[in-house]
Amino acid sequence: MNEKALNYEVSIFKYLAEKGEASIDELSDVFSLPPSNIIEKIKKLNEIGLFINSEDNKFKIPSSSDFSLIALYLKRMNTFINYNMIFYEECDGSQEIAEEIAKNGAEEGNLVLCEEIKNARGRFGRKWHAPKGGIWFSLILRPPSLEWINLISLAMGASVSIAIEDVLNIKSGLKWPNDVLINEKKICGILSEAKITDDRLDYVIVGVGLNANNELPNELKAQAISLKQIYGRNIPALPLLGRILYLFGWEYKKIIEGRVEAIISDWKLRSLTIGRKVRIENRDEIVYGTAVDIDTDGSLVVNLENGKIEKFYAGDVFHLRF
Repeated sequence: MNEKALNYEVSIFKYLAEKGEASIDELSDVFSLPPSNIIEKIKKLNEIGLFINSEDNKFKIPSSSDFSLIALYLKRMNTFINYNMIFYEECDGSQEIAEEIAKNGAEEGNLVLCEEIKNARGRFGRKWHAPKGGIWFSLILRPPSLEWINLISLAMGASVSIAIEDVLNIKSGLKWPNDVLINEKKICGILSEAKITDDRLDYVIVGVGLNANNELPNELKAQAISLKQIYGRNIPALPLLGRILYLFGWEYKKIIEGRVEAIISDWKLRSLTIGRKVRIENRDEIVYGTAVDIDTDGSLVVNLENGKIEKFYAGDVFHLRF
């Protein structure tokens, strides 16, 4: 599908999101299309993760946030990864569950989704608040090469950011290496962990924690925000998850095909880090400089205060205001 057609169909989805529901005749009038074309576009919307239901001669976006239904919706979707949903109402950690089944040979595309995670963790083992209402999942991937590991987080970040705009018409930005921000507050974190044996990549597990309809504790409100807070009401979580997975499927295809520049370009279009003065904390080292680029291996290129250009593959990045 070309970009113009895609934008047209996303407009239909956004119209339904705003109206709540609409008949085929209403959609035909609003978008000046015959009913047969509307039906075809609704089918295409489901294929691209923007799920639409047909009930009582009306089209409507799923209002339920019951993720136990997501497997049914994923069957409608058409993307590069063949997703297999493994659903838990509650778990101790989706990363740990995904790792266990990956060790036992689970295929690429197995996805562990938990409505509530009791002992969620982010990068460097930090505790992550993951109550019911958020979107918390871990995806098993088996890319053929070690060289693409750092690109996977970038691809997922871009997918989340684009999906938020497509579904909610809310713009977000990306902070290297793994955060999605809105108004400088964290809306989503991404954790990519790899298992390597004898210089061979066994698997990668990509964890996503997205503040959707969940409430944030007071101690996190200064640095984090939920989509519900911005949207003003509960967001349609099922289509948002579907859109993220659809987009990431095709971003991952670019990685497999070695189309590195396309991945970097998609990320840089939404970057909040490039051009910013930054502080980078990496192990026991703290450095200051200006982020100037993302290299083809996914590393952050920084012009340090001493004039030296250096690449960073990991670390905490803080955006500075001066």
